[in-house]
Amino acid sequence: MRHNFFFSSHLLSFITHLMLEQSGDLWTARQPGDWVVITVNATLRKDGWLVMGRGLALEASKRYPSLQYELGGLIKQHGSRLEVLEYDKLISFPVKNHFKDKADINIILKSTLQLLDAAQRIEGRVLMPRVGSGYGRLDWLEVRPMLMHYLVDDRFIVFNK
Repeated sequence: MRHNFFFSSHLLSFITHLMLEQSGDLWTARQPGDWVVITVNATLRKDGWLVMGRGLALEASKRYPSLQYELGGLIKQHGSRLEVLEYDKLISFPVKNHFKDKADINIILKSTLQLLDAAQRIEGRVLMPRVGSGYGRLDWLEVRPMLMHYLVDDRFIVFNK
């Protein structure tokens, strides 16, 4: 019996350090020091602003009016990649190339690995939507196992609105 208790305690300790999932609005749950992941595409308008017309991207663009302009400039400069915007504690997380496309699991994997790298340099919780599964049209059951594999830190909280 003692062995079972040890195993259960060890397993519980391991589980508490995995990515967390939570229902609700991540903007409402956000606390000072939290980072918010914004899913994005790489489509620029004629004026150079990033297209952010749906979902969390649209919500973020309304909260931060210069965000489309700033992210558009970063995409022009560096191409489509994860960007950390320190002053607003926002992280852009590419999920597809064109805004009309279905999300691409390979782009999500690349962004996830970039997020892991960025997370080593930031403090605080990282709040994120179910990347690729809203307007990106991927099945969350396809994306979730990949995130669970890489985001083995309870600072990462995925919200299901």
